[in-house]
Amino acid sequence: MKNIQIITDSSADLSKEIVEKYGIDVVPFYVSFSEETYLKEGEEISQKDFYDQLVSSEANPKTACPSIDDYYTRFEKAVKENLSVICFTLSQKFSGSFQSAVNAKNMILEDYANAKVEVIDSLSATGSQGLLVLECCKMAENNLDFEEVCQRSKILATTSGILFTVDDLKFLQRGGRIGKASALAGKLLNIKPLIKLDDGELLPEGKVRGRKKAILEIEHGISKKIKNVKEFSFAKLSFFENESPDDLRLDENANYIKLNIGATIGAHTGPTAIGIAYIRNYNDDFVDKLVVKEEKQAIKENKKIEKLEKKIEKLESKKENLINKN
Repeated sequence: MKNIQIITDSSADLSKEIVEKYGIDVVPFYVSFSEETYLKEGEEISQKDFYDQLVSSEANPKTACPSIDDYYTRFEKAVKENLSVICFTLSQKFSGSFQSAVNAKNMILEDYANAKVEVIDSLSATGSQGLLVLECCKMAENNLDFEEVCQRSKILATTSGILFTVDDLKFLQRGGRIGKASALAGKLLNIKPLIKLDDGELLPEGKVRGRKKAILEIEHGISKKIKNVKEFSFAKLSFFENESPDDLRLDENANYIKLNIGATIGAHTGPTAIGIAYIRNYNDDFVDKLVVKEEKQAIKENKKIEKLEKKIEKLESKKENLINKN
Protein backbone atom coordinates (compact mmCIF):
# COMPACT_ATOMS: atom_id res chain seq x y z
CA MET A 1 0.00 0.00 0.00
CA LYS A 2 1.42 3.39 -1.07
CA ASN A 3 3.94 3.78 1.79
CA ILE A 4 1.16 4.13 4.34
CA GLN A 5 1.03 2.21 7.63
CA ILE A 6 -2.53 1.89 8.87
CA ILE A 7 -2.87 1.55 12.64
CA THR A 8 -5.97 1.05 14.78
CA ASP A 9 -6.71 0.38 18.41
CA SER A 10 -8.20 -3.03 19.13
CA SER A 11 -11.73 -1.65 19.45
CA ALA A 12 -12.05 -2.10 15.67
CA ASP A 13 -12.48 -5.87 16.30
CA LEU A 14 -10.94 -6.85 12.97
CA SER A 15 -10.25 -10.54 12.42
CA LYS A 16 -6.72 -11.92 12.31
CA GLU A 17 -7.20 -12.70 8.61
CA ILE A 18 -8.10 -9.09 7.74
CA VAL A 19 -5.27 -7.68 9.85
CA GLU A 20 -2.72 -9.92 8.14
CA LYS A 21 -4.12 -9.34 4.64
CA TYR A 22 -3.73 -5.55 4.84
CA GLY A 23 -0.76 -5.37 7.22
CA ILE A 24 -2.76 -3.41 9.80
CA ASP A 25 -0.97 -2.68 13.09
CA VAL A 26 -3.36 -3.17 16.04
CA VAL A 27 -2.66 -1.39 19.34
CA PRO A 28 -4.46 -3.32 22.11
CA PHE A 29 -6.75 -2.02 24.81
CA TYR A 30 -6.23 -3.40 28.32
CA VAL A 31 -8.78 -5.59 30.10
CA SER A 32 -9.06 -6.38 33.81
CA PHE A 33 -11.28 -8.44 36.09
CA SER A 34 -9.33 -7.25 39.14
CA GLU A 35 -7.81 -4.04 40.42
CA GLU A 36 -4.24 -5.26 40.00
CA THR A 37 -3.85 -6.97 36.64
CA TYR A 38 -4.55 -5.49 33.23
CA LEU A 39 -4.07 -7.73 30.18
CA LYS A 40 -3.62 -6.71 26.55
CA GLU A 41 -6.72 -7.54 24.52
CA GLY A 42 -5.99 -10.14 21.85
CA GLU A 43 -2.42 -10.65 23.03
CA GLU A 44 -2.52 -11.58 26.70
CA ILE A 45 -6.21 -12.50 26.86
CA SER A 46 -8.17 -14.03 23.98
CA GLN A 47 -11.78 -13.26 23.12
CA LYS A 48 -12.81 -16.72 24.30
CA ASP A 49 -11.06 -16.35 27.66
CA PHE A 50 -12.56 -12.89 28.10
CA TYR A 51 -16.13 -14.10 27.54
CA ASP A 52 -15.61 -17.20 29.67
CA GLN A 53 -14.56 -14.95 32.58
CA LEU A 54 -17.32 -12.45 31.83
CA VAL A 55 -19.99 -15.13 32.22
CA SER A 56 -18.45 -16.96 35.18
CA SER A 57 -17.34 -13.95 37.23
CA GLU A 58 -19.44 -11.49 39.20
CA ALA A 59 -16.67 -8.91 38.89
CA ASN A 60 -17.38 -5.99 36.60
CA PRO A 61 -14.64 -5.99 33.93
CA LYS A 62 -12.75 -2.78 33.29
CA THR A 63 -10.98 -1.61 30.17
CA ALA A 64 -8.14 0.90 29.80
CA CYS A 65 -7.05 2.59 26.60
CA PRO A 66 -3.57 2.22 25.06
CA SER A 67 -0.95 4.48 26.60
CA ILE A 68 0.90 7.31 24.85
CA ASP A 69 3.99 5.09 24.83
CA ASP A 70 2.01 2.23 23.21
CA TYR A 71 1.18 4.52 20.30
CA TYR A 72 4.58 6.23 20.19
CA THR A 73 6.33 2.87 19.79
CA ARG A 74 4.11 1.88 16.83
CA PHE A 75 4.35 5.32 15.19
CA GLU A 76 8.13 5.46 15.56
CA LYS A 77 8.59 2.00 14.03
CA ALA A 78 6.62 3.06 10.92
CA VAL A 79 8.35 6.45 10.63
CA LYS A 80 11.79 4.81 10.80
CA GLU A 81 10.68 2.64 7.87
CA ASN A 82 9.83 5.82 5.91
CA LEU A 83 6.10 5.16 6.11
CA SER A 84 3.33 7.69 6.61
CA VAL A 85 0.96 6.78 9.45
CA ILE A 86 -2.83 6.90 9.62
CA CYS A 87 -4.21 5.84 13.00
CA PHE A 88 -7.86 5.20 13.88
CA THR A 89 -9.21 5.16 17.42
CA LEU A 90 -12.37 4.38 19.30
CA SER A 91 -14.72 7.37 19.58
CA GLN A 92 -13.26 9.86 22.05
CA LYS A 93 -16.73 10.04 23.63
CA PHE A 94 -16.06 6.50 24.91
CA SER A 95 -12.38 6.52 25.69
CA GLY A 96 -9.09 8.39 26.00
CA SER A 97 -7.56 6.34 23.18
CA PHE A 98 -7.79 9.25 20.71
CA GLN A 99 -6.03 11.66 23.07
CA SER A 100 -3.27 9.13 23.80
CA ALA A 101 -2.66 8.76 20.07
CA VAL A 102 -2.71 12.55 19.49
CA ASN A 103 -0.17 13.08 22.28
CA ALA A 104 2.04 10.36 20.78
CA LYS A 105 1.73 11.99 17.34
CA ASN A 106 2.86 15.36 18.73
CA MET A 107 5.88 13.73 20.36
CA ILE A 108 6.78 11.98 17.10
CA LEU A 109 6.59 15.26 15.16
CA GLU A 110 8.96 16.84 17.68
CA ASP A 111 11.45 13.99 17.29
CA TYR A 112 11.00 13.42 13.55
CA ALA A 113 10.31 16.72 11.81
CA ASN A 114 9.52 15.17 8.41
CA ALA A 115 7.16 12.48 9.71
CA LYS A 116 3.61 12.24 8.39
CA VAL A 117 1.20 11.07 11.10
CA GLU A 118 -2.57 11.57 11.21
CA VAL A 119 -4.84 10.44 14.05
CA ILE A 120 -8.53 10.07 13.18
CA ASP A 121 -11.40 9.73 15.64
CA SER A 122 -13.54 6.96 14.14
CA LEU A 123 -16.66 8.42 15.84
CA SER A 124 -17.57 4.77 16.35
CA ALA A 125 -16.54 1.43 17.81
CA THR A 126 -16.30 -2.26 17.00
CA GLY A 127 -17.71 -3.11 13.53
CA SER A 128 -18.21 0.42 12.22
CA GLN A 129 -14.68 1.36 13.27
CA GLY A 130 -13.44 -1.82 11.59
CA LEU A 131 -15.28 -0.92 8.37
CA LEU A 132 -13.71 2.55 8.40
CA VAL A 133 -10.24 1.02 8.72
CA LEU A 134 -11.02 -1.31 5.80
CA GLU A 135 -12.14 1.59 3.60
CA CYS A 136 -8.84 3.29 4.41
CA CYS A 137 -6.98 0.13 3.36
CA LYS A 138 -8.86 0.06 0.05
CA MET A 139 -7.95 3.69 -0.63
CA ALA A 140 -4.28 3.04 0.10
CA GLU A 141 -4.36 -0.05 -2.13
CA ASN A 142 -5.80 2.05 -4.95
CA ASN A 143 -2.92 4.51 -4.58
CA LEU A 144 -4.79 7.52 -3.24
CA ASP A 145 -2.25 9.85 -1.67
CA PHE A 146 -1.87 10.36 2.06
CA GLU A 147 -3.81 13.65 2.22
CA GLU A 148 -6.77 12.33 0.23
CA VAL A 149 -6.96 9.11 2.27
CA CYS A 150 -7.07 11.20 5.46
CA GLN A 151 -9.68 13.59 4.05
CA ARG A 152 -11.99 10.83 2.85
CA SER A 153 -11.54 8.81 6.04
CA LYS A 154 -12.71 11.75 8.16
CA ILE A 155 -15.76 12.17 5.93
CA LEU A 156 -16.52 8.44 5.98
CA ALA A 157 -16.41 8.40 9.79
CA THR A 158 -19.53 10.60 9.77
CA THR A 159 -21.44 8.08 7.62
CA SER A 160 -20.97 5.03 9.84
CA GLY A 161 -23.23 3.52 12.48
CA ILE A 162 -24.41 0.39 14.27
CA LEU A 163 -27.81 -0.94 15.28
CA PHE A 164 -27.78 -3.78 17.81
CA THR A 165 -29.60 -5.49 20.64
CA VAL A 166 -28.66 -7.52 23.73
CA ASP A 167 -30.46 -10.53 25.14
CA ASP A 168 -29.42 -10.11 28.79
CA LEU A 169 -29.60 -6.67 30.41
CA LYS A 170 -27.60 -7.59 33.52
CA PHE A 171 -24.30 -6.60 31.92
CA LEU A 172 -25.61 -3.15 31.01
CA GLN A 173 -26.85 -2.86 34.58
CA ARG A 174 -23.53 -4.04 36.08
CA GLY A 175 -21.71 -1.45 34.02
CA GLY A 176 -24.04 1.31 35.19
CA ARG A 177 -25.66 1.84 31.77
CA ILE A 178 -29.14 1.07 33.13
CA GLY A 179 -30.65 0.74 36.63
CA LYS A 180 -31.43 -2.49 38.51
CA ALA A 181 -35.17 -1.89 38.15
CA SER A 182 -34.90 -1.59 34.36
CA ALA A 183 -32.80 -4.75 34.16
CA LEU A 184 -35.28 -6.69 36.31
CA ALA A 185 -38.28 -5.43 34.34
CA GLY A 186 -36.54 -6.32 31.10
CA LYS A 187 -35.93 -9.86 32.31
CA LEU A 188 -39.49 -10.39 33.59
CA LEU A 189 -41.16 -8.92 30.50
CA ASN A 190 -38.65 -10.30 27.97
CA ILE A 191 -37.88 -6.74 26.80
CA LYS A 192 -34.97 -6.30 24.42
CA PRO A 193 -33.47 -2.84 23.86
CA LEU A 194 -32.55 -1.54 20.44
CA ILE A 195 -29.37 0.52 20.67
CA LYS A 196 -27.69 2.59 17.99
CA LEU A 197 -24.21 3.99 17.76
CA ASP A 198 -24.41 7.35 16.02
CA ASP A 199 -21.93 10.24 15.91
CA GLY A 200 -19.74 8.56 18.49
CA GLU A 201 -22.47 7.92 21.08
CA LEU A 202 -24.59 4.97 22.18
CA LEU A 203 -28.23 6.02 22.03
CA PRO A 204 -31.54 4.19 22.68
CA GLU A 205 -33.46 3.43 19.49
CA GLY A 206 -36.41 1.65 21.07
CA LYS A 207 -37.40 -1.58 22.80
CA VAL A 208 -39.41 -4.63 21.83
CA ARG A 209 -40.50 -7.89 23.42
CA GLY A 210 -38.52 -10.95 22.39
CA ARG A 211 -35.25 -11.68 20.63
CA LYS A 212 -36.79 -12.49 17.24
CA LYS A 213 -38.72 -9.22 17.22
CA ALA A 214 -35.54 -7.32 18.10
CA ILE A 215 -33.66 -8.91 15.21
CA LEU A 216 -36.50 -8.06 12.81
CA GLU A 217 -36.43 -4.46 14.04
CA ILE A 218 -32.67 -4.24 13.39
CA GLU A 219 -33.19 -5.52 9.83
CA HIS A 220 -36.05 -3.07 9.31
CA GLY A 221 -34.06 -0.17 10.80
CA ILE A 222 -31.12 -0.79 8.46
CA SER A 223 -33.31 -1.13 5.34
CA LYS A 224 -35.19 2.05 6.30
CA LYS A 225 -31.98 4.06 6.76
CA ILE A 226 -30.10 2.71 3.74
CA LYS A 227 -31.99 2.70 0.46
CA ASN A 228 -29.16 1.59 -1.84
CA VAL A 229 -27.01 -1.09 -0.22
CA LYS A 230 -24.47 -0.94 -3.06
CA GLU A 231 -23.32 2.45 -1.76
CA PHE A 232 -22.38 0.93 1.62
CA SER A 233 -20.33 -1.83 3.22
CA PHE A 234 -21.69 -3.78 6.20
CA ALA A 235 -20.54 -5.95 9.08
CA LYS A 236 -22.68 -8.55 10.83
CA LEU A 237 -21.71 -8.49 14.49
CA SER A 238 -22.01 -11.12 17.20
CA PHE A 239 -20.06 -12.36 20.19
CA PHE A 240 -17.40 -15.04 20.15
CA GLU A 241 -18.91 -18.45 19.33
CA ASN A 242 -22.26 -17.33 20.72
CA GLU A 243 -24.85 -16.67 18.06
CA SER A 244 -24.44 -16.73 14.31
CA PRO A 245 -24.66 -13.28 12.72
CA ASP A 246 -26.34 -15.05 9.80
CA ASP A 247 -29.52 -14.77 11.86
CA LEU A 248 -29.46 -11.15 10.71
CA ARG A 249 -30.57 -10.78 7.11
CA LEU A 250 -29.32 -8.15 4.70
CA ASP A 251 -30.32 -7.39 1.13
CA GLU A 252 -28.85 -10.01 -1.23
CA ASN A 253 -26.83 -7.27 -2.95
CA ALA A 254 -25.21 -6.10 0.29
CA ASN A 255 -21.44 -6.45 0.69
CA TYR A 256 -20.66 -7.58 4.23
CA ILE A 257 -18.13 -9.19 6.52
CA LYS A 258 -18.62 -11.01 9.84
CA LEU A 259 -16.91 -9.76 12.98
CA ASN A 260 -16.81 -10.85 16.61
CA ILE A 261 -17.37 -8.03 19.09
CA GLY A 262 -14.32 -7.74 21.33
CA ALA A 263 -13.73 -6.91 24.96
CA THR A 264 -13.75 -3.11 24.61
CA ILE A 265 -17.49 -3.04 23.93
CA GLY A 266 -18.23 -6.51 25.33
CA ALA A 267 -17.24 -5.39 28.82
CA HIS A 268 -20.35 -3.16 28.79
CA THR A 269 -22.88 -5.17 26.80
CA GLY A 270 -22.13 -8.78 27.76
CA PRO A 271 -21.97 -11.86 25.53
CA THR A 272 -25.40 -11.66 23.91
CA ALA A 273 -25.18 -8.63 21.61
CA ILE A 274 -25.92 -8.98 17.92
CA GLY A 275 -26.19 -6.25 15.32
CA ILE A 276 -25.27 -4.68 12.00
CA ALA A 277 -22.65 -2.01 11.34
CA TYR A 278 -22.47 0.06 8.17
CA ILE A 279 -20.41 2.71 6.39
CA ARG A 280 -20.46 4.38 3.00
CA ASN A 281 -17.96 3.21 0.38
CA TYR A 282 -15.01 5.58 -0.06
CA ASN A 283 -15.64 6.00 -3.81
CA ASP A 284 -19.39 6.58 -3.54
CA ASP A 285 -20.80 9.63 -5.40
CA PHE A 286 -22.12 11.04 -2.12
CA VAL A 287 -18.63 10.98 -0.62
CA ASP A 288 -17.19 12.57 -3.78
CA LYS A 289 -19.67 15.45 -3.43
CA LEU A 290 -18.72 15.94 0.22
CA VAL A 291 -15.04 16.05 -0.75
CA VAL A 292 -15.72 18.72 -3.40
CA LYS A 293 -17.86 20.70 -0.95
CA GLU A 294 -15.12 20.57 1.69
CA GLU A 295 -12.49 21.70 -0.81
CA LYS A 296 -14.65 24.63 -1.97
CA GLN A 297 -15.15 25.66 1.67
CA ALA A 298 -11.40 25.51 2.23
CA ILE A 299 -10.83 27.76 -0.80
CA LYS A 300 -13.36 30.26 0.58
CA GLU A 301 -11.68 30.24 3.97
CA ASN A 302 -8.27 30.77 2.38
CA LYS A 303 -9.60 33.73 0.41
CA LYS A 304 -11.01 35.25 3.60
CA ILE A 305 -7.64 34.81 5.29
CA GLU A 306 -5.87 36.46 2.34
CA LYS A 307 -8.24 39.46 2.50
CA LEU A 308 -7.65 39.82 6.24
CA GLU A 309 -3.89 39.63 5.77
CA LYS A 310 -4.03 42.39 3.13
CA LYS A 311 -6.12 44.58 5.46
CA ILE A 312 -3.62 44.02 8.24
CA GLU A 313 -0.75 44.95 5.88
CA LYS A 314 -2.51 48.19 4.93
CA LEU A 315 -3.16 49.07 8.57
CA GLU A 316 0.44 48.33 9.49
CA SER A 317 1.59 50.49 6.58
CA LYS A 318 -0.66 53.39 7.68
CA LYS A 319 0.59 53.03 11.24
CA GLU A 320 4.22 53.13 10.09
CA ASN A 321 3.58 56.24 7.95
CA LEU A 322 1.98 58.03 10.88
CA ILE A 323 4.94 57.17 13.10
CA ASN A 324 7.40 58.44 10.47
CA LYS A 325 5.47 61.73 10.06
CA ASN A 326 5.59 62.35 13.79
